[in-house]
Formats: sequence, C-alpha cells, structure tokens
Amino acid sequence: MLCKMTTLLPCAQAESVKHVNSAISSLYRNGVWIERGEARVIAMHSIEFLRNYSQLAWLAFRSGSPKFPMQPKFHYLNHTWVELLQQSQKHRWCLSPLIFSCQMQEDFIGKPSRLSRRCNPRSVSQRVLQRSFAATRQCLRCLVETL
Repeated sequence: MLCKMTTLLPCAQAESVKHVNSAISSLYRNGVWIERGEARVIAMHSIEFLRNYSQLAWLAFRSGSPKFPMQPKFHYLNHTWVELLQQSQKHRWCLSPLIFSCQMQEDFIGKPSRLSRRCNPRSVSQRVLQRSFAATRQCLRCLVETL
C-alpha cells in the first residue's frame, strides 16, 4: 500500500491544488451573480478538489501518515458546491458562495496577537476586545478630525 501511496500522492496533490486554485480564482473574478456555465465549472472544480483530498486523506490514513486531516468544514463546503451546481442546472444566474464568507482584512492580521501578549492570561479575551475597541475609536477620531 505504501508504494501505491507514494506514486499517487504527488499527482493527486497537484490535481487538488489545480482544482481548488481554479475554483477560488474564478469566484474572486466574478461578482455576486455568476453565470450558469461559470458556476458549473466552479462547482465541478471544487467537488473534484474535495474528492481528491478525501482520497489523499484515505491513503495517508492507511499508511499511518498524519497528513491530510479531514476537517469538519469540508462537509459544509461539499454542501456549498453541490448547491452551486444545482443552481447552475436550474437558473441562468447563480449566487456566489462568497457572499456568505467572512474574511479578515489583511491589515488586522497579527494585531490581536500583539495585544494579547500584553495582557494577563486570565482576562485576555476581555482585554483584547477592550484594546481593539480603543484602537478603533482612536482611528475613527483621527478620521473625523481630517474631514
């Protein structure tokens, strides 16, 4: 089984990356509404990614390798892509799944972490929120003063 895994792994990994990259790139190129054909392609690439990933996870599990963990989020993603595929079969325009996503702004990355290192571990959640609100208030004050 190990021989089979080592020969399939690079190819399946490359295919998975290709599929997910194509799907995500297409989602970001489109707006809120995606035309039927494009939505179908996005859904198919995404479903194929999940299929390849599950095969990689199974091969890794069988060989005792800790790679390719199965995340509960994948189940939700499968529902998302199947829904997009079904929309593409029924309607000319499909709703982009990105409208339901919550994405962190790049400017915010790392800032809560820096704030948390300056707090007592027992009150870290409350203090990080308080400090974040204070920093946001200061930014808003500066913005209002420039107007």
